[in-house]
Amino acid sequence: MVDAYAVRHLGVSPVIATLGSNLLQVVMLGPLFARGGEAARRRMRGQWVPALAVGVLSPLAYVLVLRASGMGATLERGRRAQPASCR
Repeated sequence: MVDAYAVRHLGVSPVIATLGSNLLQVVMLGPLFARGGEAARRRMRGQWVPALAVGVLSPLAYVLVLRASGMGATLERGRRAQPASCR
């Protein structure tokens, strides 16, 4: 909601809004990953390709949603298109 407000009313670029959000997540979650680094790397063994795919495609989809929001689409319109299992 904050990102949609920034894009729609403040004129912030969707890419900048997503980048800022992701940087905040890295700053907040990075220390947790660093503290349990070896255990996390062990759990991620063999899962890096799917994780990278999600890491690239998810922000791209989010940028598209923010772009549509900036063009006047309501977030409710996108929610109706979402599968019921995701609600």
